[in-house]
Amino acid sequence: MSTLSITRPLTAANQEIAMPTASVTRKLFKLHWLELTRNRAQFIFAMVFPLFMGGMFFLISTVMPSSTAANFGAMILPMSGYLALSGVALNLTAGPLVQYREQGTFRVLGTTPLSRTRFLLTHLFLRVVFAMVLCVVLYLLGAVIGLADWAAIPALTAASLPALLLFLAIGYWLGGVMTSSQATSSVSAFLQVGFLFISGAGIPMWLLPETAQQVISWLPPALSVDPIFWASNSPLQRHDPWLTSGITIALAALVMLAAIRTFRWEVRSR
Repeated sequence: MSTLSITRPLTAANQEIAMPTASVTRKLFKLHWLELTRNRAQFIFAMVFPLFMGGMFFLISTVMPSSTAANFGAMILPMSGYLALSGVALNLTAGPLVQYREQGTFRVLGTTPLSRTRFLLTHLFLRVVFAMVLCVVLYLLGAVIGLADWAAIPALTAASLPALLLFLAIGYWLGGVMTSSQATSSVSAFLQVGFLFISGAGIPMWLLPETAQQVISWLPPALSVDPIFWASNSPLQRHDPWLTSGITIALAALVMLAAIRTFRWEVRSR
């Protein structure tokens, strides 16, 4: 089912001037949910991949020497949460936005009373909720197998928000400037893996020289994951959580401003 075919009922409904605002919002959420889950393989992968990687790292930690297993096990929850956040904010955000533009959805919406701003805000809100719910599920599973205290779940959830905002800003920037949905999906996957490796949640940082650790720890991906290390009471935390959260949110705001300035509503003719 194409995006344009999904939007036809919404477009027709919006032509009724007396239509309640709440009804329009519900239709928007339904539209965005249909688009979010339309590519079933990508949707399922975004949910299963963090769980798979966390489970694999957990099994590896059970057969490692106890002196190494402690630090290795401390990476599991931050890594799983990071993959969940980046998967939703990049892979499930940028590509669909490009598809909306490719298939003329933004152009059609421009002919209706529906605000494009409301369209994107509901698009954003749904992804924030979905990503946070996915993270909570992962953290609850981590508590079940002893990777985190039950009391730490609220802190882990809150600590995940700055990273989510940064990834969403990048996702909306990509979705606003890229012209091919397939290329956008490839770039999103590359960024997700690349950010993971330089975040400190994907590779054992203690294996690197101290100078390299210091440099990497101040890169945006590492700053965004550091509050999650703090909330999970990990010995791999390097900076004050309020400082790293503030820097991450500021970076997210800057990227989002760039996304707003460069966002393309329609395909530009060559």
